[in-house]
Amino acid sequence: MPDIKSIKLLTDSPVLMRDGTILYADLYMPDSPGSFPTIIQRTPYDKTSALSNQMLDPVKAAKSGYVYMIQDTRGRYTSEGDFTPFVDEIDDGYDTIEWAANQPWSTGKIGMCGASYVGATQWLAAVSRPPHLVTIVPNVTASNYYNGWTYQ
Repeated sequence: MPDIKSIKLLTDSPVLMRDGTILYADLYMPDSPGSFPTIIQRTPYDKTSALSNQMLDPVKAAKSGYVYMIQDTRGRYTSEGDFTPFVDEIDDGYDTIEWAANQPWSTGKIGMCGASYVGATQWLAAVSRPPHLVTIVPNVTASNYYNGWTYQ
């Protein structure tokens, strides 16, 4: 485990989607030189809420040598666009992963984590096979949105 003494927080970092929509993310990262693997949480629940910080402790992740990125999904809280559940998550997930992988602070290895709708954002991003996505850790989520979870 790296010996990281301090972290830095970059709030409301703009991430441009292929259609011109900007989604905003908060980045928790080691305050030291180098590049780091990145963990992404894409949430409709407000990137600054206590719930978002409970899925995985962003400070602990950054002190362990990861960049932890929490992004408001399209049309939610700080992010632009209209929120329609599940509709934009494939493309937005792909674009977010590839954006993060190409930042100077990133090693290019991207993982995702989270529960509930945040788990669905992982499954849907993985469908598009982004080249830099190496793992997803969805929990308490569904794989079939038409069987009682979202739609009846």
